Amino acid sequence: MSLKSIPVYLFNAGECAECSADFSTVLFPFATEDPTLKKLLDDTEAIAAQIRTGLGIGRSNKLTAYVGEKDSLRDHIHGELIKFVRGEQSHRIKEKAAAAQLLYGIIRQFGTKISVDSYAVESTKIRGLLAEFNRDDAKAAIELLDIGPTVEELRLAELEFDAAHLELINSRANVGSIPKVSQLLNPIRRRLNIVVGYIAGCETAFPDRWEAPVADLNRIITELSARARARQTRAKEEETEPPVTDTAADNPVSHPKTDGTTDAIVVVNEDVSHPAGNIPDEDL
Repeated sequence: MSLKSIPVYLFNAGECAECSADFSTVLFPFATEDPTLKKLLDDTEAIAAQIRTGLGIGRSNKLTAYVGEKDSLRDHIHGELIKFVRGEQSHRIKEKAAAAQLLYGIIRQFGTKISVDSYAVESTKIRGLLAEFNRDDAKAAIELLDIGPTVEELRLAELEFDAAHLELINSRANVGSIPKVSQLLNPIRRRLNIVVGYIAGCETAFPDRWEAPVADLNRIITELSARARARQTRAKEEETEPPVTDTAADNPVSHPKTDGTTDAIVVVNEDVSHPAGNIPDEDL
């Protein structure tokens, strides 16, 4: 069985990185005895590792959208809480009216329109509000107005937002030190071709020794090639589909907040645009 040629021109960056990992798994036992093969695989995997990291950054726009969704959730809960407490200040039962006035006074200390603040400032205000709600008199008022579940929803929404926001910040911490994925595509394609060429030579010299690993490599090449061709076919079919007329519901919704370290505008719809320096997942 002869080793197949590898159509790297069909592979996107993600497929090349996957091919590198699969090749390394199959060839590891041989690389331990062949310094040249080990060097070829190590060099290829070094580029593949950068691609995997880069693809993670390329998807950070989706994480940005997720942060926006979590922020919108806490904004909604906070807004509903304010509306209810404000209305209860006029309750016919004096005790409930007094409880609402107490809570509304606490809310006003931190602001009733905190959704326009930066992420960090809003988080600080919500945490402060929740801390004040833990006062004995506030807890009694919350129980009297039966809004404990709403306050708990706000607390959980803030925790979820904080976790998502921290993940976004960490994902962008080392963006400047990682090359663009598109810049790594041709280098890894060349490396994969070199590896295949080297193995083809080994197979010619020692056919019996290389029969089993070549069969595994051929399977990898066949599966990845089929997937790459299917992806390209889908892309061509999508290009021929008639355009869809935009509606107000289809348009992105911009969020006015910044967090001081990330995008000035956070897109909170699901179909987010791709940040500069990255390319869509379909092309990677």
